Amino acid sequence: METNTKSRDAMLDKISQINAVEGFDPSAFVEEYEGFDGKPITGIPVAVQEAWFRLKYPEGRIAVNAEIGPNKDSIVAHARIYKHYADPDGSYLAEASASRSYSEKAPNASPREWAQTAAIGIALRHAGFGLQFKVAGEPALPSGNDARNGENPHEYRLFCPSILLLILD
Repeated sequence: METNTKSRDAMLDKISQINAVEGFDPSAFVEEYEGFDGKPITGIPVAVQEAWFRLKYPEGRIAVNAEIGPNKDSIVAHARIYKHYADPDGSYLAEASASRSYSEKAPNASPREWAQTAAIGIALRHAGFGLQFKVAGEPALPSGNDARNGENPHEYRLFCPSILLLILD
């Protein structure tokens, strides 16, 4: 079992080099948030993800747009991450979408900005600018179906600077 642990540690060390920028350690910005279920969730604010991306790809592009959702009561945002501002539309590193509607829990939050921030954060995480694995013994942010809340299969827990977002699909 010790060999497996050494091998796993070596692989985690290798993975930690994804999007590495000399002198920048994203783990210094890890924050713990309280989820809607009251349980702690660990993550990096989207503003830090964006800064990390800019350090790695100074000429990169984050493209985001929003539209009124199919129910007419939500905003759906789409984000794409590009290594270079001149890359063709189909040559992106990652893409993501997020939906947000008015919430009584956050009455001052703009659904458009919330959805855009969520889509950008998800896309950056998929491009490797997020917590991919454990940091300081805490579980990493889940992705895909693992991000779904067990009580509501259409609920995702996502991060935005200084606030936790609840995204409904």
